[in-house]
Amino acid sequence: MPTQAQDCRLSMGWEHWQPYAYKNERDEISGLDIELVTAILDNMNCQLSLKSMPWKRLLSDTEAGKVDLVSGASYTKEREQWAYFTQPYRQETRALFVRKGSSESYAINDLNDLIKTKFKLGLTRGVYNGEAFEKMMAKPEFKKLTQVVSKESINPKKLLKGRIDGYIADAMSGSHTLRELGILDQIEIHPYTIYATDVHVLISKKSNKAERVQQFNNSLIQLQKAGTLQAIIDKYLQ
Repeated sequence: MPTQAQDCRLSMGWEHWQPYAYKNERDEISGLDIELVTAILDNMNCQLSLKSMPWKRLLSDTEAGKVDLVSGASYTKEREQWAYFTQPYRQETRALFVRKGSSESYAINDLNDLIKTKFKLGLTRGVYNGEAFEKMMAKPEFKKLTQVVSKESINPKKLLKGRIDGYIADAMSGSHTLRELGILDQIEIHPYTIYATDVHVLISKKSNKAERVQQFNNSLIQLQKAGTLQAIIDKYLQ
């Protein structure tokens, strides 16, 4: 049975980031996060409206109560001051991408091994790779091995030209980028995971009460048990 929520109308901001949120060939807003949140809200009998905006504005508008929901959010103490965190609805993995067949050449079991192997590492500006990685970036001998670009799609090209040994990207969106560039068969994910964390939906405290979070969590748990959410995730892993 659906989790009831009387007169439930919620807004969610989104930023283009394939395969999580984007416009498809029919000019419809689609993506993994869009489908997951829509399924949860449908089960609550809630209507969802979507607003396109940059990530920073999305967070500020949610804090101000102009937007109800933010998907794809990792936990921080700062965000907890102005938003409720739902139960996690998926995991996010920051992966190390290397040239196809080269994983065995790099014996990497922790971040210090990148220094030992003098690994030339590609990064994308403004992207969080976990607390341990942030601490490593404070070490001059580590930071000098890194090269920062403005767009994630630049790093695969640098890798294939031999300008870097590998780069960090979201496992799912990074694989999608390679598929779009037609080079999925030339690059692979190294077994060492840079960072993995639970991903939540943020619900604005300004425009919602704690009761709404409980309704959302109840619906999420129902769909997890039914296998509905995993079926959506599996579709995007193909």
